[in-house]
Parts: sequence; structure tokens; C-alpha cells
Amino acid sequence: MARIAGDRPDNIERSIQSYESILPVYKDAAMWRDWATAQNNLASAYSFRPRGDRGENLKRSAKAYQASLAIRTAEALPRDSVGTGRLLGEVQLLRGDWQVASEAFAVARRAFLILYGQGLQDAEARLAVAQAGTLFAGAAYAAAQRNDLTAALTLASEGRARLLATALRLQDLDLPPEKRARLETLRSGIKREEQAYEAASGPAKGPTLQRLLALRGELVELVQSAGGPGGRGDDLLARALGHIPEGGALVLPITTAVGGKLLILAHSGAGQPALTAVDIPQLTSGAVDKLLRGERGEGGWLGAFGLQYLQGEERERRTQDWLSAIDAIGGEVWRLFGGRLEAALLERGMQPGARVVWLPAGALGLLPVGLSHNPQGGSRLAELFELVTVPSLEALDQSARRLKVAAESSLAAAINPTGETPDMALPFTEIEGVLVARHFVGRPHAVLDQTNATPGAVLSALKGKTYWHFSSHGAFDWADARKTALIMRGSAPLTVGALLAEEGRLGAPRLVVLSACETGLYDVRSNPEEFVGLPATFLQLGAAGVVATLWQVDDLATALLIAKFYDLHMADKLSPPSALRGAQAWLRGATREDLVNYGRVSAAVAKLEAAKLAELEDTLSTLRRKRATRFTATWNRLQERNRSTTGSPADGAGAGGAKPFAHPYYWGGFVYTGL
Repeated sequence: MARIAGDRPDNIERSIQSYESILPVYKDAAMWRDWATAQNNLASAYSFRPRGDRGENLKRSAKAYQASLAIRTAEALPRDSVGTGRLLGEVQLLRGDWQVASEAFAVARRAFLILYGQGLQDAEARLAVAQAGTLFAGAAYAAAQRNDLTAALTLASEGRARLLATALRLQDLDLPPEKRARLETLRSGIKREEQAYEAASGPAKGPTLQRLLALRGELVELVQSAGGPGGRGDDLLARALGHIPEGGALVLPITTAVGGKLLILAHSGAGQPALTAVDIPQLTSGAVDKLLRGERGEGGWLGAFGLQYLQGEERERRTQDWLSAIDAIGGEVWRLFGGRLEAALLERGMQPGARVVWLPAGALGLLPVGLSHNPQGGSRLAELFELVTVPSLEALDQSARRLKVAAESSLAAAINPTGETPDMALPFTEIEGVLVARHFVGRPHAVLDQTNATPGAVLSALKGKTYWHFSSHGAFDWADARKTALIMRGSAPLTVGALLAEEGRLGAPRLVVLSACETGLYDVRSNPEEFVGLPATFLQLGAAGVVATLWQVDDLATALLIAKFYDLHMADKLSPPSALRGAQAWLRGATREDLVNYGRVSAAVAKLEAAKLAELEDTLSTLRRKRATRFTATWNRLQERNRSTTGSPADGAGAGGAKPFAHPYYWGGFVYTGL
């Protein structure tokens, strides 16, 4: 079916014939596992079959998956059961049979819980996450179609938390000591019986299988008894509402192959249902993929994003293409779902500035949702509301718990750790470091730089500090998200894996500021529901909130934005999400005169070196950089555009380029995760 050579429809027909011919052979020989595999593959072939009646092909596909699932039960073959149950559920979604789809997804979910409870490491964990795929999204969509919105929210929330925990290899369960001991006994017993079953033959397999089934059945009940992520029913709704300020809302998008929904939990007062759903038929997984990757998987938002990795003349030549993509993405998001989201929030009484907690589904989290706006005119979503991103309701709970722990403000910062290498230097981060550190005078603080900011030294400095600040390069690893890193002295990476290895030993910070490139990205290539990246890692380590970025950010604009952020948060006592929104609004609206004055006042308070202040003033006054960096080409292109325009809706530059940082390239990539 997946042959490269030949005609694909013909290959699928041949596959169907082959699977159907081999089924009786396996059945006569009582080779039931092979028979189930052939049924599974036959079902897949029918689901892809382009010939014949589509409804009949889906009916045959569902029948074959059901036959396979009769052998691939959750307790007997959980790894196989996860994939087959999910695929059966997805076929039933295509058929519009929401109840049967829910039942199929329930089987797959039970199998996944068994794998989760058994504990998985490395390759096993990645395989389990890949097999689970869109399981929880599909189950949530089917529940919503049955108008069981509480179940939909519960399933979607559970999926995010469990898949994240599995991907991070942190499948821990909250159990009392006696149940924890039983869990370990079950895990070792299951492993022993699995080995015995594989070694047995003939009649001896039967008793071994029965023992294995019993152990796994008890295991899944134990996993469910732990409560786990998400929670159930009204308790989940009450907890979630407790984290939303009055007048705010939580939005959880669901995307499937057949359509999408927005679950909106609004804290809008009495007389209105708290939890509602907005149906968005065009919000399919295919439409999201097309927006991200283009028609043939080579363009779209990620294709434009890749332009940042170009070097030399080619990078300079393609700079405008990247800026144009940022200009366009807000309108594309608005057309796909942002317009409906904005309208739904306003219909539910959300006022300007209200907090909106956004739980992105898979690849949606890579999109700058805050830039969503009507191409015909109007404010961007981030200008209308205070956007906060969280990977799951479990993470929201954890952030809220962290906020209840009072602690003296203290700082650990890594500032321009690669500064000793000319082409890796970020000159304006040093100014940022001084402006940030001034808020911690008289309080415990440690500031590391290019002379001493090794990964080990930074990890040591983080211990016990409540604010962790990184002004450095960041690198997202598309091949293995656990290798995503902040770049320290000597270009040594401080990776997601290294941070997770320190869990429980670093303390739980109030805030992590990742003033670096691409720190808000996560892995969607291996699986669309996997949330492995720096923000999720820091939340897992106990942080209440994380400031991160969705693309490579300019060091001068970032220094100003982050300095203003700390002013609003530390001096004016705004919450971090409010401070970030305020800093973004200030940066995009500030004139050259505003920026120069801000630099002078801040430099005087922070006692910034005269040479650094002079460079800052000269750059802001002339809008020209004297030192070449990786951001110079983008800077020159935007300032040239500003000088040649009298102001346009695309960049809001104002006459003569009076607002040098108005373009969303400078501020639109910053996102806040947590509380």
C-alpha cells in the first residue's frame, strides 16, 4: 500500500486482495496475533481506498478494525490496542457515529493507561506517544458531538497531561505508600509474565496469558484510582474556574480530521453556562497542517520560519519573505479560527484586557495566536485580551499551587554567555542584564556571563532562586526535542534533558524568563500532541510561569521589552502576564524619542556604563547598528521600510518611521506560559 513505485490506487487494491487472501490461512493455523495484524492492515487499506463507494469502504474498514481489536485487547496487547482502537475511533468519526467512536477511543485510552502505568522509557515512550496520536482529541471531539462537554474537557485535559508526562519520561502517579508498593509489585509482575508468555508454547500460553490479563486489569484500576491529571466532572470545572479571574475565560481547541471545536470555560457570572462549545468545521487537522506546512509540506508557516536559518547573502535576500510571513500569519489564523474565537469571547461578555487562558492543541501551539486579526482591519487578539498559554489543566493547577508559596524575590541570570565568540555575541543583552538586575539590589542574586556561565555553573546558581533569567541564544532541536537547549559559555548546551535530570533539586521558581530565540517551541514532528520544549520543562520543574519566544528575536528590541516587563512586574506590581502585555504594547507604540528617554532614565537608575548607554542612544537615535549581528539584515530592512512609509496597517510605523519597533516581528513572538 505504501509502495513508492506503481499507481497508488492499484497498490491499495493489491494490498486489499493480499490481506483478504491471507486471513483464512492465519485463521486455520490459529495464528491469531498475525490474523489481527492482517485485519488491522486491511482496515487501513479500506480507509485509504480511493475507489468504490466511500461510505462502504469506511464500513468495511470499521468492521476489520473491530475484528482486529477483538484480539488486540487492552489487557492482552496494549501496545497494539492503542493504535487499533484509535484508528477505529477515527474511522467512526468519519462515519459520524459518535457513540461507537467514543467506545473505540475508550478501549485505546484503557490500553494507553496500562502502558502509562507500566512505566516507559526512551524509545518505548516515544512509540507509545506516537501510537496514541490524536486519541484524546478524537475522544474529546466525539464527547462534544454527543453534547457531553464536561467529558470532552476532561478527556482533552487528561490527554495533554498524560502525553506530556510520557514524552518527558515522567509517568509518575500520586499514590499513598501502600498503593505505591502495590504498583511496583504489579510492574515487576507484568514484566515477568510478559517474558514467560513469549517463552511459553502450546497450552502453556493460556494460564500465563490469564495471569497477565489479571495483572494489567488491576494496574489500570490502580492508575485510575490515582485520579491522575485532569480530574473528573464538576471538580475539574470548579478547579479550572478557580484559576480564571472573574470576567476571563479558558479556551481549549480540539482538532480532528473531521472538524474542530473550541471549548470555552467562561467566568462571566451567573445566568450563563460556564462551559460551552463553538463548532468550527474548517478547523481540521488537515487545515492546521496546511497552514503550518503548505500545500505539499514544503511551505506554510514552518517553511517561512526556516528562512531564519539561512546564512549570509541568502539570509539577507530572503529577510523580506520572513517579515511578510509574520505580516500574513495573523490574518490566516483569523480566517481559520481566530475570528470565531474573538467573536465567541465577546459574545460571552469578555471585556478588553480580560485574561484568556489558551490550551493549544498540538501544532496550534506553534502559531502566534495573539497576532490573529481581521485582515480588513481591527485589533489583534493580543491587543484585545491578556493571553496566557498552558499545556494542560494539570500544569495550570501546578502553577496556581506554586503561587501560594511565599518566598523572597531572588535572581539567577545567565547574560550573553556566548559573548566571547564574535558571531555569537548579543551585545544588547548585557544592557538587559543590568536593567533586570537593578530590581534585585539588596536581594540574593547571581549574574553569570561569558566568563563563567557554563551549564554546570548555571544549574548551581539556579538552586533556590525565585527568578531565573536567561539572555542567551536558544536552539530548538526538531529531531529530538529533549535536546532543545539554551546555549551557554563555549556554545555548550543546557538541554531539556539536563534540566529534567535536576528535578526536585533546583527549587521551584516564581518566574523563568527565556529572553532567547525559539524558546517557546515544542515538538510536533514525531506526534501532534507532544509538548516537549522549554516552557513545559520549566513548569514540570515547578515554575509558576515562563516567558518564551516563538522565533529568533532581535536582541535590542528584546532588551527593551524585557526591561520594561520587569519594570511593570517588579516595580508596578503587575502580574507577569499583565506585565508582558503591557511591555509589548509599550514597545510597539514607542517613538524613538520615547525609547531614548527610557534608556537614559533606566541607565541612570541602574548605573549603566557610559559606553553601553552611548551605544544604546546612538542606535535608537539613528536607527542604525554599528555592530553586525545575525539580526542586522532584518533590522535594516524594517527601518528602511519605516523610512519609506507614512504608516500602514501592516507595520503601524507612523510617519517617518517614528515607531521603530511597531512591526510584530519585534514583539509578537513573546508568549507567557503558566500563571
